[in-house]
Amino acid sequence: MFPIPNLNAVYCAWIEIKSGGLTLYGFLLFIGSDHSFPEYLQDEGLADFEGWTGGRCEIFILQSPSSKWVDYARKSEHVWWKIFCAREQRKRVLNIERHLLHFPSRHGMSPNVHTDYESHKDTLLSQFHVNAGKALLEIDGKKYSVTEVFSPCLNQFQHTMEIQKVLYRFNLKPTDHPCLIFFKDLQDTRAWFVGLGDLLNLPKVELRAALKEWFAGPEFRELMKEANGA
Repeated sequence: MFPIPNLNAVYCAWIEIKSGGLTLYGFLLFIGSDHSFPEYLQDEGLADFEGWTGGRCEIFILQSPSSKWVDYARKSEHVWWKIFCAREQRKRVLNIERHLLHFPSRHGMSPNVHTDYESHKDTLLSQFHVNAGKALLEIDGKKYSVTEVFSPCLNQFQHTMEIQKVLYRFNLKPTDHPCLIFFKDLQDTRAWFVGLGDLLNLPKVELRAALKEWFAGPEFRELMKEANGA
């Protein structure tokens, strides 16, 4: 699974994503009113999809990652972590280092005195790496990690518009959600569309069972076979 903030994030990282060598990619699209998709994916859904598709295809979902997902991706060195979070961490580390380059002059230190500067730098960088994945900040009663806080936030309207951009990219109707869209390359015009409208308003347990059955069934196997042969 690839939680992403918007379609542009996939475009920007596409070369790195493709370097993983997978045959098939996809988008899982739903909006806030497509119950019970948001509730399920905010709960155990990411773990389910990671298990059902891992190693065979990669599915993008426009959703902020949970602290559990960030922790899993970091510890397993998931390609999502390497592309998105690790890169963002490197940017922040560079920003810290740029800031610290001016540390001696700002504090009246001689340019030849480096002990305090290096100590201050090492302390900040160490604290950043240790705490980047931990849920340290509490907002409206919910704890967030540094990585989550610095990820772009999608409110309901932004999220809906990003879904529309993906549907438009694949020449689909703005009402064709919830759905799965599979493709081999982001530049391709061909895609496989799987409508999930018949699963709307199912209880989470039934929704999970239906999706599990689909990924374990003949339709997904045939899709993978066709993609591998194309």
